[in-house]
Amino acid sequence: MKCEHCGRRNHQKGDCYYYKQVLTKQEQNPGDKQPPQSKLANTDHFAFMMTGCDENLQNDTPTSVVFILDSGATDHMVNRDDVFTSWSVLSPPLQVAVEKTGEFMTATKRGLIQVTTTLGFTGTLQDVLFTPQATTNLLSIRRVQESGMKVVFDQGVQVQDKTGKTILKGKTYNGLFGVKFRISKNMTESGSTLMVRNSDNFRLRHERLGHISNGKFQQLKRCQMAGNMSDLNKIMPTNDLCEACLYGKQARLPFNKNKNKSHVKRPLYIVHSDICGPITPSTLSCQNYFASFIDDYTHYTVTYLLTYKSELCKVFKDFVAKSETHFSLKLENLYCDNGGEYLPNEVKEFCLEKEIAFHLTVPHTPQQNGVAERMNRTITEKVRSMLSSADLDKSFWGEAVQTATYLINRTPTKALNTNKTPYDMWHNRKPQLNHLKVFGSTANNHLKTRKHKFDNKSIKGILVGYEP
Repeated sequence: MKCEHCGRRNHQKGDCYYYKQVLTKQEQNPGDKQPPQSKLANTDHFAFMMTGCDENLQNDTPTSVVFILDSGATDHMVNRDDVFTSWSVLSPPLQVAVEKTGEFMTATKRGLIQVTTTLGFTGTLQDVLFTPQATTNLLSIRRVQESGMKVVFDQGVQVQDKTGKTILKGKTYNGLFGVKFRISKNMTESGSTLMVRNSDNFRLRHERLGHISNGKFQQLKRCQMAGNMSDLNKIMPTNDLCEACLYGKQARLPFNKNKNKSHVKRPLYIVHSDICGPITPSTLSCQNYFASFIDDYTHYTVTYLLTYKSELCKVFKDFVAKSETHFSLKLENLYCDNGGEYLPNEVKEFCLEKEIAFHLTVPHTPQQNGVAERMNRTITEKVRSMLSSADLDKSFWGEAVQTATYLINRTPTKALNTNKTPYDMWHNRKPQLNHLKVFGSTANNHLKTRKHKFDNKSIKGILVGYEP
């Protein structure tokens, strides 16, 4: 059974909601023989929305899109077509009735959008209408519920799957409940021939390298590592504002810097260490801290995620064992702040046993442990920028810390005063960069085992790090 008026199934013209709307308008305007028409040719195909066209929110970015939840919308609707994974042209076009204004808009395409929520769940929005005249993207509550999901309005808005698990959280935008999705770049670029500007190329590399600064990007090119990223030499840094960097890296004016550079002549002569935390929310594995160890000679950094501060001695022993084995050298000096985590007898006894000189800073003087303090600041700034850019929940900060450390070791630093990276100094070889992808981008994970012959061989997920 198919309606002769709107073209939808499971009802007839006499029961059609949209047809009744037209009849109501005719009754209210008896002098009009015809219902209000759009500028398009006559068509019997309609969609419906309640939210008006005047709520211009302007919250979209090239890699994300904000939808306002609409209980009266019959379909999901977007006002930009670059987010579609695939689409088809509507012929004839679809008229979209706006209840708030009584006007009509035009939908010219219908397609599929691949999205990732801020909680890291991936999915597909199907049968999304492209309505270029709209100033607001709409998520149809009706369509969400028809797919078996549940929409809950409790201190914001949440969408739960069939098992009751929350897969999407939203907030208010200008007084309207809305949700933000991240759009897969790989998907959006595949729809048509892509004309890439230099600024687009730099922004992509900037994000892949953990929101690297312009100066370090130029220094990276001078390190003769362009072969690892084939078009690196062709890309010039731009002064375009990265909003994620603005949120993650804005800082006060610095203290007066100590111009005396380190004169250490070998690895493991001095190692700086510090703990950052407690951090909320906890990671998905219930960690609340991270500890960093920075070799003064190579500036190579190793980070560990901790649930409790008392785990510091355990990870310090692990760092010492692995680094001394790597270089066949002995760790001589450990510099750390006067925080309580470094004072327990267990840490002192281990340093005494290994004949490691244990240096503590003067209380409330973090500048004396500047190397570790600055490294933790660099890591946390990158983490903020990466989480903001990827629209991921803050509980992913642990994965972001490990990824930030991975990238810092593979990018140049002024501390070395050379065209080598910390990775190069530590491993005596140049790092590979051609495998880098943007943190939080869509990834497919291969399944090693399958229960049935025709089960999928991979599952879709998000990139949250690299093997060390």
